[in-house]
Amino acid sequence: MKSARRSLSTIGTLVVASVMICSALSYAQTWSSPQFVANGSTVAVATNGNTSAVLFTPPSGGLQASVKSGASWQTAVILTTAAATGDIAVAPNGSVLAVWSFRATNTYTPVEAQARFYSGGSWGNTTTISANVYGNASSLGLLATGFDGNSQATLV
Repeated sequence: MKSARRSLSTIGTLVVASVMICSALSYAQTWSSPQFVANGSTVAVATNGNTSAVLFTPPSGGLQASVKSGASWQTAVILTTAAATGDIAVAPNGSVLAVWSFRATNTYTPVEAQARFYSGGSWGNTTTISANVYGNASSLGLLATGFDGNSQATLV
């Protein structure tokens, strides 16, 4: 009798757990169909839920970025033709900041750091943050960026 009660208790627990899992799954988000952005290797990706941005290296080299606001990705913009690495962030208001760094010469230093804002549907001018960033053999002086709740950018 004790064994039968334990089995019924276990079955009851499994049924409750199954119902909880199934109800949680019914509230899960659905995935959209994949969308082609461009050929290349992803460097960074960011979204705020409404606006998305990707930073990537195309097969020809350099660094490009594309933004999706609405239904489709816009044509990628060339940020640099130099071999670069970087980061991208999307602000709560839909603005985007791309930052990147690259070796300015074939030597160890200097590493140059640049940035470019996307706002109101277009990319602004490139801004040089520093022409002499520290770099080492395993990194190009990787930059990181983010936005706070007031859409103010921070660059590290």
